[in-house]
Amino acid sequence: MKARFILTDYVNQLMAHAVYDKLEDSTFAGRIPECKGVVSFGKTLRECEDELRSTLEDWILLGLKLGHPLPVIADIGNYKIGDNVNVNVSGGVNNMRLVLFTVDKLTPWFKTFYGTSGSVSTTIPANRFNSSCPDVCEDANGGYIMGPGIYALAVQNRDTSSYFIAKPVIVSDYSLSVTPNSTQVSAGGAIKVRVNVSKNGAPISVSPNNVKVEFVQGSTSTHFGGNAAAAATTGIYEANIQIPSTASGSYKLYSAITTNRNIYQDYPEIIGATGYSVTIAVSTPTSTPTPTPTPTPTSAPSSPGEDLKNIELNETYKKYISKDAPASYVFRQAGNPVSELSITSNINAGDIAVKIEVLRGISSMVSSPPPGTVYKNINIWVGTSGFAVPKNIKNALIKFRVDNSWITKNAINAISSKDVKMFRWDGSQWIQLETTEKEKSAEYTFYEAKTNSFSPFAIAAKAPEITPTAEITDTKPKTTKTLTETTEPTGYGEAKNIPTGIGIILVFIIVIEVYLIKKKK
Repeated sequence: MKARFILTDYVNQLMAHAVYDKLEDSTFAGRIPECKGVVSFGKTLRECEDELRSTLEDWILLGLKLGHPLPVIADIGNYKIGDNVNVNVSGGVNNMRLVLFTVDKLTPWFKTFYGTSGSVSTTIPANRFNSSCPDVCEDANGGYIMGPGIYALAVQNRDTSSYFIAKPVIVSDYSLSVTPNSTQVSAGGAIKVRVNVSKNGAPISVSPNNVKVEFVQGSTSTHFGGNAAAAATTGIYEANIQIPSTASGSYKLYSAITTNRNIYQDYPEIIGATGYSVTIAVSTPTSTPTPTPTPTPTSAPSSPGEDLKNIELNETYKKYISKDAPASYVFRQAGNPVSELSITSNINAGDIAVKIEVLRGISSMVSSPPPGTVYKNINIWVGTSGFAVPKNIKNALIKFRVDNSWITKNAINAISSKDVKMFRWDGSQWIQLETTEKEKSAEYTFYEAKTNSFSPFAIAAKAPEITPTAEITDTKPKTTKTLTETTEPTGYGEAKNIPTGIGIILVFIIVIEVYLIKKKK
């Protein structure tokens, strides 16, 4: 039985609580008071609303991935195969239905209640789960049983048919325990974490799945962590986690087994997890002044100060960056030529924001114009200079598009789609990046460019240079020829019997003239 995605109605309910403010520069800011950290910005109110909806969806699904609770439903979390799932709902509606959804949006279990006064308690019986079932299977009675995995429990208002609350349920046949080498650590330091994984009481390897370790702070919804590597002993996984220099306060230590199957964008499916049973205290170290302090990464993008009047639009997103795990930032605003930025880091960087500024003209932070015919000038800022340096960036791929009408318009300047390149300002000059044309649509041509640093960029096209014809040297032995003068009629008659040497000279003169004419253009 198929069902529409439960988040649609839940998001609509929360969007009804959105608050929008018009800023001094006539752009808009949006927020949802009930959802801490869910904010957006847009050039227009519609853009701001669309961005807020996208941010809210990411916020909810990230919470599902991490096992964060969403309001109202209680007593839901980690269960083992063989456990009853106890469900308590408070503050609901009079007539409601509880529905359990799979990652593929199937509904293997539901139960309806009438006249509840908003509160119900029920149980999803243990016999509805079976470790031998890979996902959802039919039982002998024509019903459904469920295998290990992550599910979403939702509450539906039976009077309006809308879903308004969702919360994760993890049912697993794995047992996990997590142990840090210390419960106190300084910001900027490192902590070693061991995860023990077993099944039916015996240590077990979970390959090709992953064991993830994360530190989560409930008060701020911030988190950081990384993947644990398999140790020599079966069932033991170890991670050496770098603590961000900006971290402070108490964090809950959490571990999960994730598959290579994503439930939404880059959020993986969870098939086993621990509870938040271990608390780690992160303290701010006492700083000792040094002549040359080392910059440290932070989550806020650093913009050295573009002239505000030169910024046509900006778009900012935040992602969690782990070592060797590509983080993909997708950009949606109309007018932004960059559609995606993928970063693979050499370090565990935590939450890193990326800001793209689309400019009206040449960046105010460069001293010379970009080469060629410019399509767009943009600034790309990633975290701060402490993170966004070549030693920390294993590779970064910028995906962008160019309007085909612009390429056609500039074809008169001998520009084709293959001449479009991305350039980066390195502080003193423009550097041409390795740029590849990928595909075309009716409206755009799409490209990819590689970089390992971030600063002002330009998308431009350079017409191929025309190289003058090389001097021709006759290596044949010279011979003396007697030329017979012939008389031709005056006018544009056909040239006859032009001697070879004179023909070569004429061709060379014509080539030079064509070159000079094009150079003047």
